[in-house]
Amino acid sequence: MDKVYIFPLVNLVLIPGNIVGIVVNDEKLVNYLTNNRKFIASLVKDQKKFDINRYGCLCEIIGMQKISQSTFIIQLKASKRVLIKKIEFDDIYPFTQNYHILEEIHQEENSEIKEELLKIAPKYIPIINNESTIKVIKQKSLCDITDIIVSIMKASSKVKQQFLEEPDCLKRAQKLIKLLEEILQRWPGKILVLKTFIPKPLITVIYLT
Repeated sequence: MDKVYIFPLVNLVLIPGNIVGIVVNDEKLVNYLTNNRKFIASLVKDQKKFDINRYGCLCEIIGMQKISQSTFIIQLKASKRVLIKKIEFDDIYPFTQNYHILEEIHQEENSEIKEELLKIAPKYIPIINNESTIKVIKQKSLCDITDIIVSIMKASSKVKQQFLEEPDCLKRAQKLIKLLEEILQRWPGKILVLKTFIPKPLITVIYLT
């Protein structure tokens, strides 16, 4: 298997379908990523030990802009869930030659689960709290719906990582419904405004195709 570099992310979990712009201040890392085009973005579990999560997301660069001598904005698209079986290092840069793509486990489309998810999510996420948005999302598969909601909901990276690691769409949806129910029990009737959750120096915009 070819060498695939790992892009460590702090407090940010990429979900398949995300398109993200990230500021990178490391020209050598940018060269590694752009020369290979394909890489794995993965959450750093412990910054002091530089412990990288073994579950990440396969990504590709779809755009790049140089804004200073050593500062770049790279636009990347996340596509597949990945299990990294072995992490190695090229100088200080992590890479792997042993990883496994986690294919989505599609079960028979469960309309009841989809309806329940689309009923509860708008109570917590204001961006989808309108009929036109719900109508568009409703046309998507259960796998895509859960990923969209997880991507835009206000939650910690630890919580979002759990959804990234679950390839079974039905289990992912059921887990998300349970989480949203628990949140709404603690803050009944309260819609939280989505604010930026990306720490400096990353400047990130996330949206979905």
